[in-house]
Amino acid sequence: MDLERFVSQYSLDDVLAIESQDSQFLCLFEARKKISDAWNYWDQHRAVFCLLVIQNALISFQVAWSGPSWWQEFSEKIVLDFEFLHEQIIEGVDIVDWWYLFLTNSRYNKRLYNNKRKRLEKFSLVEKELLSLDVLGDYHDNMTLFNDFLAWSMKQKKTDKTIVFATKMFGYAARIVFGKYKVYPMDVCIPLDSRLKKIYQMYVSDATSSSCMIDYYNSISRKFGIPPLHLDSLLWLEYRDRFMVTI
Repeated sequence: MDLERFVSQYSLDDVLAIESQDSQFLCLFEARKKISDAWNYWDQHRAVFCLLVIQNALISFQVAWSGPSWWQEFSEKIVLDFEFLHEQIIEGVDIVDWWYLFLTNSRYNKRLYNNKRKRLEKFSLVEKELLSLDVLGDYHDNMTLFNDFLAWSMKQKKTDKTIVFATKMFGYAARIVFGKYKVYPMDVCIPLDSRLKKIYQMYVSDATSSSCMIDYYNSISRKFGIPPLHLDSLLWLEYRDRFMVTI
């Protein structure tokens, strides 16, 4: 089905409702509930939860199976280990070794774990800045600034897939811990992965330029008033399953 015609059928409110049923959002929501049931709902627990989600988003590439399966595995693991993780992070001890052990024994993300370890080591140099709920709240209000912070921290482009995907997942985590929706900004681009490239090449053009593809999706976002990260959800949760079952 023509992509623009498909998107035109949905409002932003429709997409937000669809997003609330995203399996990645739901497993995080359930993990947060189990954590808050097991421990007092301290502010610091909420900050640690957000930090863990950001870390995971930064290494959620080249997974061994589906992304949702990996996020489910991650969610179950942090519930089991949360007391230890909370203690280490609050005391300023990096948890890179914990991550490495988790990855090397993972069912769904046991690939490129040495590269992923290096990414976590790089991020560990700045992660203490995210242990304040006030800071996280400000970033939730201004996710463009958060995306900029991540890109600077990881020495990557603001449009790189893992950076904008981490911004999206931070939005999910913050939505859960602060209990409020914040619409993603228009100026944070879509995480351009293989499925989006295939959609573009099948229905728009066989061109392979990433910048052209990002520009195209940005133009759809502006035309229909659905920010790119929300457009990503719509294409992943609705368009792909209905029209692109082979991707």
